[in-house]
Amino acid sequence: MALHEVLMLDPVQNHALRLCLGAYRTSPSSSLCILANEPPLYVRRQKLSIQYCLKLSTSSHNPVYNSVFNCKFKRSFELKPSQIPPLGIRLQPELQAVGFKTRSSAIAEGPRDASCQLKSCQLPCNSAETTYTTSPDQIDGMKCEI
Repeated sequence: MALHEVLMLDPVQNHALRLCLGAYRTSPSSSLCILANEPPLYVRRQKLSIQYCLKLSTSSHNPVYNSVFNCKFKRSFELKPSQIPPLGIRLQPELQAVGFKTRSSAIAEGPRDASCQLKSCQLPCNSAETTYTTSPDQIDGMKCEI
């Protein structure tokens, strides 16, 4: 999405905030955001982008990982400032500002011990309480009936 297309959403948010708050047309949009306890759209876009990068950094097997964190074309985008750079290049200063390092992110792994995956649950069955203990392997083989 081009920058001018993204900026077209700002007046829509401002108009919606004016309708919700009953504010005048001359009210500043920054004041409307504060009154409505809503961040401006550029702040929300930046926050969501940083959250996405942090989530993506935990799974290096994701196909998008290399294009975001190991961008090879940074120099070509510096030479052509009219082109919109990819997400990794655009967010690099913000990620550095929050102290993010690709190597320092924790890799998401499941538990290695299967005993911690056993769960006990109470199921009402014909007005009698019955306790079942199931393992993940048993759950995969079960069929749910409604």
